[in-house]
Amino acid sequence: MDSSQFVRDRVKRKRVTLLLVAALLSAGFMIFADYHAVSPRGSWGILVLRDFTAILLLVGVFVFFKGLIQLLRRHSRRTGLVNLLVGFLIVALILEAARMGNRVRMNAFAALAERSAPLVDAIRKYEQVHGQPPSALADLIPEFLAVVPQTEMGAYPQYKYRRGSESDDGNPWVLSVFTPTGVPDFDEFFFYPLQNYPLHRWGTNPVERIRDWAYLHE
Repeated sequence: MDSSQFVRDRVKRKRVTLLLVAALLSAGFMIFADYHAVSPRGSWGILVLRDFTAILLLVGVFVFFKGLIQLLRRHSRRTGLVNLLVGFLIVALILEAARMGNRVRMNAFAALAERSAPLVDAIRKYEQVHGQPPSALADLIPEFLAVVPQTEMGAYPQYKYRRGSESDDGNPWVLSVFTPTGVPDFDEFFFYPLQNYPLHRWGTNPVERIRDWAYLHE
């Protein structure tokens, strides 16, 4: 092997190493971002930074298909096999991190559904006593609650409340938490007192049931 070929091989090995290290760091950051967002001291901004991992996913797809093409040429089959494996590993790492991050989020929202039970009960008691739902959560104080609770999620700290409209499937009121995961995004965690959650909203956006709440994936 001549010196120029040795240098080229060394550069390729460094490039592969850097790509794999970047994929590992990005995967770890994705999981951390989801965990941080739903923690009491979390923030939404870190989820915006997580969106940049999509660039690495595209790089992985590009490297994978580049490897497929190189496998068709006899003189580049060895390089093609390496690129194929590297691309596959990058894509697999990012997708698995996204799956694990989503599991972290959904577990956190299941816990939020349980923490929200006193607030839901207060709204129902108000409805029973006054014959109609409150116009705002502040109406629950001090008769039914001492204070309006927070969600205890740093990125999504506040509940939103509204009286029902035609778009709320016949529910007299809706309790919700706006839960975007990036920009632009309109995810929402919401509670229907009638429990008649649709399978989809706005056409194709899936609605996932979590305890007696539901999560809209935008």
